[in-house]
Amino acid sequence: MLSNSPPEDFHIVRFSKMEKVGHIEHKARQLYQVCPGLKSRLWAKAEADTDWRPLFYREKSIGVVLDMDSDFTRPVIVLEVTNTQEEWLGPPEGAELPEDDKDCEAHGHLIENSMFDDVTTQWELDIHEQIDQVGKNFLDKLHGNFNVFVQRAKDHIESRECQLRERERQVCARESVTERLATRLELKEHRLEEEMARCEEKIKEYESLRLELERKDVERKEEQERALAVKEEELRLRRDELKAEKDKFQEELKHMAELGKVQESRIKLDIGGNQFTTSLLTLTKDPDSMLAAMFSGRHQLKTEGDGSYFIDRDGTHFRYLLNYLRDGCIKEGTLPQNETMWRELRTEAEFYQLSGLDEYLRDLLEKKDSEG
Repeated sequence: MLSNSPPEDFHIVRFSKMEKVGHIEHKARQLYQVCPGLKSRLWAKAEADTDWRPLFYREKSIGVVLDMDSDFTRPVIVLEVTNTQEEWLGPPEGAELPEDDKDCEAHGHLIENSMFDDVTTQWELDIHEQIDQVGKNFLDKLHGNFNVFVQRAKDHIESRECQLRERERQVCARESVTERLATRLELKEHRLEEEMARCEEKIKEYESLRLELERKDVERKEEQERALAVKEEELRLRRDELKAEKDKFQEELKHMAELGKVQESRIKLDIGGNQFTTSLLTLTKDPDSMLAAMFSGRHQLKTEGDGSYFIDRDGTHFRYLLNYLRDGCIKEGTLPQNETMWRELRTEAEFYQLSGLDEYLRDLLEKKDSEG
């Protein structure tokens, strides 16, 4: 199309990407009948959405200038011409001239002939001549090879006929042998059928005997299972009795062992003038208490003349502390139902560092306070 023509005034022309820019410009000038005295130059873009490029060097191929890899690319090419005053009518819309004014003129001469015009005719003649020569040689070789193939096929057929006649003779001999063997096999088959009939009768007898033995075996197993179940029940009852006796005996041994330890480690305490007799096992039952620390053996304690250990505390509530250590817990109804005594008893628990008793008394007091 022309640079100053409307967009719909365009032509589609087919070129190779190897054609020179000068030849395409020459064809465009002929298409738009540009006067020979007017200057011209080309603008192009490889794709519709790319930028315009100036094609001012006519000796270069169109494919190199536009970086085209295929002959099927459809670039847009615009021809720009001058008026009679040699003024350029303007490049296509969106195109920009190079900054160097020397590059604004087209370089090189117009190329009237295509680079493919002089080679097409001679090339086609050479190709057809070579094809005729190849076809002639191929037919000659095919004719000679066909005669050789026919002769070899005849020889092969004769050889196969001799082999087939020999195979036919062998087959006939084998058929006679097969007939004799078939007669023998029929006699053996008859004898086998008689043997099979006798075997089937014996199988029926053995099957009835097997069913009878299985029935008796099932009855015997059921009787054994019933007897075994009775024995297992008796053994289970006996085992439960023995286990109960064993548990009772173990409990007695445990109580006797504890009693023996208590008797062996009897300790007398003098708590503020009140005499208490207990065991080392009871005093050390709470390992975090002060009593456990006193009687752990890590400290040297002085005894009184009667062999007791004196502790300068109020002995009024000490028996509740001993009962807590002996039982390992606070049993219901063992503490006095008096808030004042609970507070005094908690003071003693804090002194002896009995955390379990202290927490229990604290919960009682908090509950009493919330109810009050």
